[in-house]
Amino acid sequence: MFNLPKLRYAVLAAGLTLLFWVFGGWVLGGSFGTGDAPTRFGSVQAAGWQQADGKIRILAPQPMGFEEWFRWDVGRLKEIEADYAPDPAGGKRLLDGEIKAIDAEMRRIQETEGYLDPVRKFRVYPPEVTGKLHVLFLAIQNRGRLLAAWSSANLPRFEDLYQLGSFRLYPTTAEKYPSVAQAIETLQEIRLPDRFFNDYRVYLLPYSLGEIGGEGGNGYSFISAEPAATDLIDDHVFVTLTHEFGHHLELRYLGGSYQDNPGLWDEYMAIRKIPGWRNDGEVQTRDWSLSPEETFAEDVRVLFGSKRAVADFYDSAYTNPRSDPGMRQAVEKFILSLGESGPGWPVEDPWAYARRNDAYDLLKSELHHVVGGGGEGRGWPIAASILAAAGLGVAGARFARRRGRTQRGQARRSQAQRGQAL
Repeated sequence: MFNLPKLRYAVLAAGLTLLFWVFGGWVLGGSFGTGDAPTRFGSVQAAGWQQADGKIRILAPQPMGFEEWFRWDVGRLKEIEADYAPDPAGGKRLLDGEIKAIDAEMRRIQETEGYLDPVRKFRVYPPEVTGKLHVLFLAIQNRGRLLAAWSSANLPRFEDLYQLGSFRLYPTTAEKYPSVAQAIETLQEIRLPDRFFNDYRVYLLPYSLGEIGGEGGNGYSFISAEPAATDLIDDHVFVTLTHEFGHHLELRYLGGSYQDNPGLWDEYMAIRKIPGWRNDGEVQTRDWSLSPEETFAEDVRVLFGSKRAVADFYDSAYTNPRSDPGMRQAVEKFILSLGESGPGWPVEDPWAYARRNDAYDLLKSELHHVVGGGGEGRGWPIAASILAAAGLGVAGARFARRRGRTQRGQARRSQAQRGQAL
């Protein structure tokens, strides 16, 4: 007797596998011509605006918005788990093929949607595109849990949509989304060499991170939408993104800890008259204010950012370098010299991908849940949950940290108050 649901899924799995090898292989390994700037996802074919919308056109019977697609996918996984309960091995083969197809789709989106700067080669992904990547990432994670153990206990819930690693996401309105145009302007106006921007990626979130304005790593930043009931300063994107770009430079050239590069950290701390290393704590704590890493990110913002980027107060316990000409010159010289002796650590990818050997790459950046005012504290990295679900270890992995600038300090101020920050 034929099991019709299984037959339907088997046909779909075969089609997805063929799609992955034909289309996925082209995306991952294809070349788009000579003279193009290389990136982590192949080579850049075109500059400027590319196609971008919030529709997902994979697996589902028709294009869907990212939230609608995620709700559909949660229901579909429940059906697959039940249909394949007598034959988990067959279900795992199906999901393995889907993971490969979703992986290829995420790569295609990052290569062909959003904005690619024609000069500095950074990318900006609008909130609708980041939303697609977010739910596709969750779809891979959800399948990984079922691959690890075929059980209804490992089925996802729609509420998982509002979780990004250890970060809580909060729904907001489209009017509160971070501005693509402001993100582009922010990066174009940072007064640093173009080499610092190559393949740097900005993901504008369609959700709020609560009190966190943004999070960044070596090669990328997430910029939060405004909370639904809160108005931030007009320059939220300029201030937050420039600060997070400072963390990108820090993590790429100095490392995510003192042990990564003690010589350069000692040189920087001597210039800034920082008495010793202090790990960054939760936002708006004394440890956070005294952190050399947070101070470095703020130095990048106030010394190299646009007028709008420096329109907020200097958020560090140490002297604002703009108030000391000698210190300002020394800090600027130090930052401009970064990368002259080598390319630094390879830029990292915030998303996890399934590979052809059916394993997951390690996420190389740790998402810390840093909130002000007695929050949950540091959370486990996204990578830990994914690798645990896939049954993989993390021995030998190098995790770099990322920190966020609080939105609590960015509530809309009067023009006079903002002027004092300058």
